[in-house]
Amino acid sequence: MMGNRKDVRLENVPGLGERSVSKIVGLVGDDQIDLFLESLSLCKFRWLFSLDLDSRIMNEIVKHCYSLKYGFSYASGLVQSSVISKIQSDLLGAIRRNFVLESNNRKLIGFSPTADLKEIGRRQQIVETSVAFFNRFDMRKVKEMRSLLKVSGRKVNFDSEVLILCDEAAIFENLRELVPKEIMLVKIDSLNELEGYVEEELIRYVYSDESKFVSDVEMSENVEAIKWKTLFDVAPELLLYKFRSEQVYLEAALVLIEDYGVEFTSGVDREVLSSLIESLEEENQEKKGLREEDLQNFCVIAEGLVEDKLGSMQISGKELLGLLRSDVKDHALLSKVISDVKQELSILENGYGKEKLRYLDFSSALPEVDSEKILVLAREQAMNAKRREFLSCTDFAVRFSEKIWLIDACKDFLEQVDFLLGLGETFSDAKKPKIASSGRFSCLDLKSTLMLSKGVDVCQISYYLDRAQTIITGANSGGKTSILHLIAESQLLTMMGLFVQGEVEVPLYEEIHFFKKSNGTVGSGAFETTLKNFASIAVRKSNCLILIDEIESITEPGAAGRLIAGTLEWLSGQAGKDVVLVSHLGDVLSELCPQARIDGIEAVALSDTLELVVERNPKIGMIAKSTPQLIVEKLARLEDAAGADSSERYFEFLLAKMSG
Repeated sequence: MMGNRKDVRLENVPGLGERSVSKIVGLVGDDQIDLFLESLSLCKFRWLFSLDLDSRIMNEIVKHCYSLKYGFSYASGLVQSSVISKIQSDLLGAIRRNFVLESNNRKLIGFSPTADLKEIGRRQQIVETSVAFFNRFDMRKVKEMRSLLKVSGRKVNFDSEVLILCDEAAIFENLRELVPKEIMLVKIDSLNELEGYVEEELIRYVYSDESKFVSDVEMSENVEAIKWKTLFDVAPELLLYKFRSEQVYLEAALVLIEDYGVEFTSGVDREVLSSLIESLEEENQEKKGLREEDLQNFCVIAEGLVEDKLGSMQISGKELLGLLRSDVKDHALLSKVISDVKQELSILENGYGKEKLRYLDFSSALPEVDSEKILVLAREQAMNAKRREFLSCTDFAVRFSEKIWLIDACKDFLEQVDFLLGLGETFSDAKKPKIASSGRFSCLDLKSTLMLSKGVDVCQISYYLDRAQTIITGANSGGKTSILHLIAESQLLTMMGLFVQGEVEVPLYEEIHFFKKSNGTVGSGAFETTLKNFASIAVRKSNCLILIDEIESITEPGAAGRLIAGTLEWLSGQAGKDVVLVSHLGDVLSELCPQARIDGIEAVALSDTLELVVERNPKIGMIAKSTPQLIVEKLARLEDAAGADSSERYFEFLLAKMSG
């Protein structure tokens, strides 16, 4: 266990019941659960994400692990309404669109809101680092780097034929738990059982000091005696295959380090990584032994040399035919010719010809490939190849078995690069929000992160709240609801430790509530439910922000005015409850709610094309001009432009009534 790390216990994860805990233990395995929990304690979730678990359970585990590691609590009561939950989900989604790796999409839940200033500061530092990292590269390089991140491991089939024998039950049971099914593992109880394996090219005999038969078999030419220590001593191929299956991650990490100058923060030596990849490439190269086809071709060369030498001698054809039919040992001249030919052949192919000569039969003038020696060769080569393969893999394991952590380190590195690029791109033009120790929401030239992420061109908003209750009035489609969403969005981004698109200062709340307007006819049941929800907030002592969007739509206007006024009056007697309310009942509420500040988003005029000109920034302390009046004015001007008779100018008549 490491340092002051607080270890994770599944039973302490909020919302994780006994059934879920049992399922996780079953999926991980009793023998692996301690390692699994240790990885969680380090906030490494690759193992967790590989399990077949509900996303809610994984989210709770991720949040629990982060809160333990960094010593903070999440603002669990902050996100209670469906609207606030949707805004938070959309904000996370906007960031996730800039990630390549699914693991980062899931880990981002760890950035859920908190009121812990130290944790907010830690996250803001991550954002600053991410922006600085992202800004180091142009978009072409960012695209190239992201293509490197899209790699995935490949399945490498274990195609080596491995036979392992042992005579001890303990070793046999250990190996049976560790080796894959492709490896043949046999426990023998007598030396007679070895007879069935005498034709095997290589036997790996695993022993300990208690072994009964190792001294009887270790001198056999096809036996490699291995004292039991680790799995990689017995089957070093497994390490090689593991590295090969994950090689793409090593290569991608090396390219990012060497070609893009990305600093590897996991303690990886670039030279070691490079050496490992080079070794994998060498091990991938096929090692070919001497083949019968090679010998036949070599034999043709030998025949040609013999014929050339005999043909250069001044002898008759009859004599030449006799020589070709003679045994070499019976003819001195022929022996001399064959000796000279062998000398020439031995220096061919950089001296490799001498090796091939062993398998040619020169008993007659014209050589032949010795079939018996070929059989011996095949056996010998097979045994040598098996031993070479084993020794090569053993050498690889000796050099790199302690570097197996590089695989996870490179995966972590790729995740880190993806996270930095994604977070950096999302907030590359954003600013760090300020947290108000006293006071309320204020912003300057602020834009919605969500709207910008969707490619929507939105207006900059400058606005502030200076009292506990604020009523925003104004034009239809003027942006009143958008102001509420902007306040909620800024609050969430700040408490998530993220940045905003403008200058913002916000306080920290325990809860945020959002009551949205009705989109249709509302019955008495919905009205009653809304009142109960108001009541649950009104009687709590928590520090909260309450955002209300045209709540008058749940009942008739007269009753709605009194309902709003009564609610605001009740809340005005409680410290720590800030209310921002959007309403069309500006005139009514200005009389009923003297303690509230009333602001207006005003449709100030009609453009030359008779479109509404709206001032999107709320005007402090002013009830906004009625949008219906401007619409009627628009229609009256259209009547005038059409040259309507005075008796037909209905909208002109309505405009006079509304203006009077």
